[in-house]
Amino acid sequence: MLHELAATAAARGQPERAVMLSGAARSLEGELGGGIAVEALHLSHPVQAAWEQLEPAQAQRALDRGRLMSRQQAINAALAEP
Repeated sequence: MLHELAATAAARGQPERAVMLSGAARSLEGELGGGIAVEALHLSHPVQAAWEQLEPAQAQRALDRGRLMSRQQAINAALAEP
């Protein structure tokens, strides 16, 4: 679900949010053991495009913020209004 929300954020012109949610999704996949691969969902392109809209350091910080989120923090971030 977080991958879908990351792609939605990218489509809405929210690249930093997209990258952050993608980082959280990938981190939680490892913690929870799987899910459908983002590539199978065809959602990697929008998030990659979002990454490319950001300065490299900004994109890395957003990804790191997402990766460091707990499950509850990721849920809260996904539900928060941008």
